[in-house]
Amino acid sequence: MNSVLSQDVKERALKLRKEWSEKSFQEIYEDFTEFYDTSDTLSMRITAEKLLKEAKYTENPEYYIMGYHRLSDYFRVIEKYDEAASLMDTAIVYLDKSPNFYKKTQLFLVNGSLNRVLGRYEKAIENYLLNLEIAKKDKNEFLELMTKIPIAKIKGQVYDPKEAIEICLESIQLIEDSQNPLIREHYDKFLIDLWTTLANKYISIYDYKTALYYCNQLIEKGKQTNDSNIIATGIIGLSDIYSLTAEYDKTLSYLETFDNLEGLTNKVFYQPFVHLFYARIYFYTNEYSKALTALEKIDELQKERSFDFFVLQEKYVLYAKTYQSLGEIDESLTYFNKANNVYRNNIERKSKLSQNIIERYNLADFKNEISVLSKRTNAQRRLFWKATILLFLGVIIFMAYFNLKQKKNKEKFNRLLKQIDRQQVGIRNKFYKDSKSKDILDELDILEKKLFFLDDSITLYQLAKMLNTNTTYLSRVINMEKKCSFSKYLTNLRITYAIHKLRTDKKFRMYSIEALYKESGFKSLNPFLNAFKATTNLYPSYFIRRLNKHDNLSS
Repeated sequence: MNSVLSQDVKERALKLRKEWSEKSFQEIYEDFTEFYDTSDTLSMRITAEKLLKEAKYTENPEYYIMGYHRLSDYFRVIEKYDEAASLMDTAIVYLDKSPNFYKKTQLFLVNGSLNRVLGRYEKAIENYLLNLEIAKKDKNEFLELMTKIPIAKIKGQVYDPKEAIEICLESIQLIEDSQNPLIREHYDKFLIDLWTTLANKYISIYDYKTALYYCNQLIEKGKQTNDSNIIATGIIGLSDIYSLTAEYDKTLSYLETFDNLEGLTNKVFYQPFVHLFYARIYFYTNEYSKALTALEKIDELQKERSFDFFVLQEKYVLYAKTYQSLGEIDESLTYFNKANNVYRNNIERKSKLSQNIIERYNLADFKNEISVLSKRTNAQRRLFWKATILLFLGVIIFMAYFNLKQKKNKEKFNRLLKQIDRQQVGIRNKFYKDSKSKDILDELDILEKKLFFLDDSITLYQLAKMLNTNTTYLSRVINMEKKCSFSKYLTNLRITYAIHKLRTDKKFRMYSIEALYKESGFKSLNPFLNAFKATTNLYPSYFIRRLNKHDNLSS
């Protein structure tokens, strides 16, 4: 087999060399993209090796960067992430000799992604922070968003998941409002990344209902775009949820669906989690030998792929509990000690991530500022102090303006609240054309007070049946007396209810946006957001913030 493969490599390499004889380095580099797009891994490897030979021949640092980057791409495609990450590290080393390399940010993003896939969150966050620094310096909104989303993913694993959820929800708001053409072009990609993060974080805080919503959104989006990887992400999320809620038949069904998915390009990434879910199921259904087999498969994958996920600390706990159930106490104690050591090590890793790296990043900025100041001449120092005084005066003027603006905003918000109070959806025209209309409207008032509209499946036919009338007559009454269609009537009632609850119930303000739309009778998120914005000229998250500020200022 090896000799056949070797012959194939030789023949392909010979063919490519003939094609490359009159091509520039850049043209050969672009050939790699064609092979990448067609998943021709053999040609990818030969091309990457050719690029590195050219780099060695010319000693051009940019050629080394591009060659190692392409070889890393090859190993990433064949799912050898450890080798891919190592090659990206080598490419980044050459940036010291070519600091103005035009694809620098792409290197940091890819290396961050590879290390995150491997569970090496420390290295991942370092790469993302370097990229974020460039994005802010260049005022590149697109690059900043590209970097903030994976940072949010890591923050959710290291710090409070609720903070990551907040970042993701605000990012969704940003991409929906943004007019940046690049952000609009990559809207779906951003949305998928954000949904994935939200699903994972809601699972981590045990909000399985909201997590299910995002997993199903991913599956639906994957079906729409015919993308197996997106479908797989949603299925893995559902498997996680159902294995945690002891719905093992559903878990097994989804894992079987995952195994049968075709066209997956990163299946190996999911394998440790798949075996972890199997181990959970087998342990809790007392199939201990199968549980051990699933756990051993995770061991094999960790040795082969160098995975280091925080979540895999559960593996050692399951080992310990399985051996305990089998009566093998020595083995059980060994794994309990391992679980304890891994748990402590993970706490230290998280502490290092949450303190040292972030602090180092912030202190680096501060140190740079001090360094710049220390090099100023005496004249520059005097200019600096003059600027400081002017800045101080500017701050005073700005604060005065800000307070005036805040006062006006408060008055504007108060006017909005009064306007909402006047827009009573249930108020009807008092000039009825017949007594039957009046009876129906009276009954509608009663049903509104009973909050019939919170049923997201209510139809015109069902409402007509409640009122002992037909759909044609009821529709006409609503059109004449409520001055809108039936669907608009329901939307108005639901939005009015949501606004009233937000204004009067502070606990309601603490709900997630997903919970808000469901509690208000909407079937999906976008109609709720659009209707809320149309009514208040604000999205719910901003409306809630304004309400909280309004209450604080009033108290």
